[in-house]
Amino acid sequence: MKRFNIILLTIVMAAGLVYTDMAQAGRIKTRQTNQEERISDGIESGELNQKEALKLQQEQNQIRKFKHNARSDGKLTVKERDKIENMQDRASKRIFRAKHNQVKAQGQD
Repeated sequence: MKRFNIILLTIVMAAGLVYTDMAQAGRIKTRQTNQEERISDGIESGELNQKEALKLQQEQNQIRKFKHNARSDGKLTVKERDKIENMQDRASKRIFRAKHNQVKAQGQD
């Protein structure tokens, strides 16, 4: 009985780790999508000019490329996940600053 409880506890803990890893991967993808939408919204509203939008989109491409390379071995390590999240944090701040600066797209007041 004691052995059964230990095995059951091990299975539950392993399942929890898998679920946590999947949730983190989902969070990264959701943030990536949200950031790309914020850039698109900024272009449409005139809050971002072409140069700003291009620079922000290039940054998103770099994050996507790093994420792809990190997952190429089939596993996203904690260190890789943290780096991606830090890259996304910096990108989010840059998007905010670019959308809220005084530079507007040509033809916008």
